[in-house]
Amino acid sequence: MKKNFATKGGVVLVLSLILGPTLTPLTTFAAEITDNQKIDYSESQKEKSDIKEQFNLSERYLDSIDKTQSFELNPEQQDKLDKLIFQHDKVRFFGVDDVLALIAIAGVGYAAGHWAAKEAHNRFGLTAASYKKDRWWWRAGISAAAGIPAAVGFDDYFYGI
Repeated sequence: MKKNFATKGGVVLVLSLILGPTLTPLTTFAAEITDNQKIDYSESQKEKSDIKEQFNLSERYLDSIDKTQSFELNPEQQDKLDKLIFQHDKVRFFGVDDVLALIAIAGVGYAAGHWAAKEAHNRFGLTAASYKKDRWWWRAGISAAAGIPAAVGFDDYFYGI
């Protein structure tokens, strides 16, 4: 049960790390607003009457409003808003999610090395004595092929940790 859960968790984490950066640009493209977009100011009589009732405006005042006027921020206002919105991003190097992802990846690598050692012991007859005799070759090969966490997991299996 524990092995199955670790395997599924590892697969989900690896897929989320791989697919996460590819999905982010899609969502940002969908939320972008171009500078050339114009708002359609044609409003129905019903919308006009709803605004009139809601704000107690007269018909004369509603007709006097210039509906072609655009409200754009000047560069100073845009800079101020950007500083307010993104003030915390400059300090963040590693968040909790980044640390948890790294721990999960290392844990899955360790579990994979432990599993590989068990399979090498059961299927191919690798004993603790023969492993300990050439352990540096095993460690170097496993580290190059699967990473350091997998080599540590492999090593821990034969040392009984």
